[in-house]
Amino acid sequence: MATLPNDLQNELPDGELPDGVSVRMASLTEEGQQQVIDALYEAQGEGALTEDAINEAVGNAETADEARENVEQARENQAEAADAGDYDKAQEYANTAEYELREIDDLGGTEAETEVIEAQQDQVELAEAEDHAEYAQENADFATSDRGTEGQREAAAETANEYAESSNELGNRADAGGEYGDHSYSASANDDAAAQDTADTDGDG
Repeated sequence: MATLPNDLQNELPDGELPDGVSVRMASLTEEGQQQVIDALYEAQGEGALTEDAINEAVGNAETADEARENVEQARENQAEAADAGDYDKAQEYANTAEYELREIDDLGGTEAETEVIEAQQDQVELAEAEDHAEYAQENADFATSDRGTEGQREAAAETANEYAESSNELGNRADAGGEYGDHSYSASANDDAAAQDTADTDGDG
């Protein structure tokens, strides 16, 4: 059974929580319970600590807890997608996490505000990771082709590796709560990266 701080408990209508509310509060996450307490303190300060206010606070926390579960699942999916190198899909999951975090924030979950910013940053870094992976592939394609000079192809292969490493670093940095792990770039992909820098010089050789 959930309990409230004494100063809140003493201000409750009839000195106790409405029927069933204590059990509902006990089923909330720690964040959800704190959300209820914060809301009740706010209601107390406004002289509106009524049964309706209590039920609304608990209902909001229950809805926020559902969103917290959705955030956790989205982050797990984001981590798996990024680990597989599917940065576009990872961005979608990061966007889903941001949406759910905003819902939590709107419902009164104060812990969500900073996490919204983190989810936005994840999306930026994952977009950059996707771009760098594409550059790596383009350069590797050039490096294994018969285009340009041998020196250009060698430079392209080196650029491919640099973009691949940068892509992995960005993906790792966008860790939104799960471990992305080591994003090893395949040999064939490493062969591709040279195209970005060398494509511009293709006509020179």
